[in-house]
Parts: sequence; C-alpha cells; structure tokens
Amino acid sequence: MGDSNETVEVSLREENRNPKPSIVTTEAIATFEEVEPESLPMTRGIRLYDHIDPEALDKLVSGDVDVSICFGIEGYQVKITNSKLTVEEA
Repeated sequence: MGDSNETVEVSLREENRNPKPSIVTTEAIATFEEVEPESLPMTRGIRLYDHIDPEALDKLVSGDVDVSICFGIEGYQVKITNSKLTVEEA
C-alpha cells in the first residue's frame, strides 16, 4: 500500500462513460492494493458487499438527488457524490 496521504479520485460523469460507483470503488481500492479488481476478494479478502450493498449504492448515486456518501472499507475511506468518487487510506 502507499503512503497514508494518497488519494484516488475518479469522475463519475466522464463523457461517454457512466461508471457504476460500486465498480469504481473496487477499482480504486485495487489500485491501492496493486492487484486487478477481479482478484481483490481472493488475494486481499476485500469484498465491497461485506460493507455496503453495491446495487443500492449504484441506484442511490445514479438518482436525480444530490448525494454525499461516506463509508469505511478495510482501511480505506470512501466518499461518493453524484459526480466524484474519492478513496483515501484511513
């Protein structure tokens, strides 16, 4: 893992791309862990659904209401708004 002040920020409103927050969260944590997102559960034991319902997260953020969601997952702090996802080491 990197230094405690490292941050990964991802736009959730990029042109020609409407990424699901659940997938982007997994990809960002995999970046910190230096593994492929698909192998994160097997190699590091990190599963998003152990901490938050991925389908509910995607529906909530894709809605027309402004949201700001924060939660912790395995030593990371995740903050999601309608337009941006930020993951920092806790």
